[in-house]
Amino acid sequence: MWIPIKDILPSTVNKLRIKNGIDRIKICKLAEEKMKEIYSKNIKVLNFKNGDLIIQCGSHSLANEIHLNQRHIIESINSCLGKDKIKKIKFVVKDTK
Repeated sequence: MWIPIKDILPSTVNKLRIKNGIDRIKICKLAEEKMKEIYSKNIKVLNFKNGDLIIQCGSHSLANEIHLNQRHIIESINSCLGKDKIKKIKFVVKDTK
């Protein structure tokens, strides 16, 4: 008898303890989409860990602008996630091209 993969996948993910990694990837992807929607393509999400979203900006002025709007950005991303996962945004300034 065949079991549909949609029935097997959730339990397998939990058994292998990879749910946190999958969540991190989803958060990074959603955050990058939102950031590019709001600002520009000169932003790259590097990582998400312990509530900190780490992004790479192409300039100090862009990092400063994001920092000033950090609360709104975090609320926007968290509302899309349905959970308050992101607590803080950290920056790395480097050309993202």
